[in-house]
Amino acid sequence: MSKKQQTKTFEELWPLPMPEITIVTGGYGVGKSTFALGTGATPERTLVVDFEKSQSAFAKQLPLDYIDMQAVMANGYPKGYKMLDLYTSVVVKIDEKLTERGKYDVLILDNASPLEDAILAYVERNPAEFGHTSGQYNSMSGLKWGDVKAKYAQLLTRWGSKVGMIFIVVHLRDKWTGNTVQKDMYGKPVQEPKGKETLDQLSSLFVWLEHGPMSIPAAKVLKCRIDRKVYVSDTEYPPEGVPADYLAELNGEPGIVSVPVLPLRLPKCTWPAIREYMRNPADLVNPKPGESLTEKELSEDDRLKLRAIISHNESEVANVERMKLEAAKPIQVVQPVVTFVENTQAAKQAEPTGEITLDMLVELYGAEAIMAANEGKIPGTSEEINNLVMKLAGAA
Repeated sequence: MSKKQQTKTFEELWPLPMPEITIVTGGYGVGKSTFALGTGATPERTLVVDFEKSQSAFAKQLPLDYIDMQAVMANGYPKGYKMLDLYTSVVVKIDEKLTERGKYDVLILDNASPLEDAILAYVERNPAEFGHTSGQYNSMSGLKWGDVKAKYAQLLTRWGSKVGMIFIVVHLRDKWTGNTVQKDMYGKPVQEPKGKETLDQLSSLFVWLEHGPMSIPAAKVLKCRIDRKVYVSDTEYPPEGVPADYLAELNGEPGIVSVPVLPLRLPKCTWPAIREYMRNPADLVNPKPGESLTEKELSEDDRLKLRAIISHNESEVANVERMKLEAAKPIQVVQPVVTFVENTQAAKQAEPTGEITLDMLVELYGAEAIMAANEGKIPGTSEEINNLVMKLAGAA
């Protein structure tokens, strides 16, 4: 068999189903465009729609199918253009390229912020398409943004049916609360991906790249729908690689378990590394060096999410926490190390309100331990909160 015959197709590279919509964000020069082109798809089967010439150097050296939207708009509208013109041009260009299903493995949109602005302009011009009026948009901005998300999803679904993967690159921006930029515990502006709410709902994988050693980026995993689906016919003799915690959920009965693949943080954020996690999933309970989020990373967004969730489940968590305190077990915390007596005093100070705060939970266990104990996910229900604290109490 020749070397050419041995080469795997793009689909054959993936031990598990590939993420259909991948979002990547990060600071300047961290390698977002390189990561987008590193999926394993050949340049000839990669369609790049470039809104800011981020990939022009790659296009000059690789046989990519490359659309320079700045050049397209300059040629089509020499006197200037509006966002509605950009919407029409982008949709027409991509639809023309994707008339043949399966011609491309990957569609890259880099950077997608202008596309979202163009979709917004289209929605504002055509409210009737979504069953609304301009007056409703003016009085209820949330209604308008809901339609923007719907249109965005419609386009990505249409294009996604013609390619294996859609890759969207987005930049960061400062996070605002009212008229003030949010600051983290270190006094630095909190940043977030542009269009995060919309893209978070649509994505299969969402990573935040950061500089890593030897110019290989690392990444915080903001969202991941990649997991291993395993059917367990007998919990006493389960398939290899299914953690005991997941088997316990079956209560001795046959069933399907979903095993998360990626850790909270990727020490090396490359597609070969991600595919290796598909073959050998991360151990979220005992993460390897570099796979855990730092306290700073958790303090910015995850803490706020946990605080909001816990505020809706305070009574359930408080009851379980009292049971834990009554068990009189020494408790290990991230920083500083305190004795059980000190923790009990802190709990008693909060006892008159009958509430437990996120700060107390983080002080007892550390934010990293909270995320790891819940398999890298934010608890979303009262039952999950209850189970999470019981699990932490049992491990103490």
